Amino acid sequence: MRKDKHGARNNNPHPDFPYLAEWRACIEQFIRANISAGFQGEVADIGMGDSTVVLQQLVGNNVVIIDKNYREHELKYIVGDLTDINTLTNVGKFDIVCMMEVLEHLERPFTAAENAYSLLKEGGKLLVTVPTILKWHPGMHFYRDYWRFMPESLTQLFHFAKSVEETVYNSPIDGVPYGIAAVVK
Repeated sequence: MRKDKHGARNNNPHPDFPYLAEWRACIEQFIRANISAGFQGEVADIGMGDSTVVLQQLVGNNVVIIDKNYREHELKYIVGDLTDINTLTNVGKFDIVCMMEVLEHLERPFTAAENAYSLLKEGGKLLVTVPTILKWHPGMHFYRDYWRFMPESLTQLFHFAKSVEETVYNSPIDGVPYGIAAVVK
């Protein structure tokens, strides 16, 4: 087990990414707080990643992955670009849309925010997370890395929504904000 500079346990498999393990734990906690186990509605996971596993644990195979790059997976997979609404016309509507750690990888996050919101059924909710201080990581997987977000940025990004409830996650060690989560309705 690794220790950080303060002597605390650090299970982070990526030592170049401080706070990554803590932030991933916060993302999982955020998902679990907003989706109950056995949820029967339609769920979309935009940009397959670590959150896909958590979603599958909660709702089984009732998750549709939407990503612009196809990767082999047992769940239903739709190839679509969140910044191009024309690729999303036959996707359908969802009770919950999850977009974890996606917006920082998109050239046009405002367009992506509007398009993700358009995938919601009436009364649905969009769950979003973005990093604040995560190290720049171009070329990871298939994506580039363009943006970092600060508190209140998701409120601005989703200015057209009925409500945006942001939560800032700070490091328990030094109080540095390492990510923001929002429930968008």
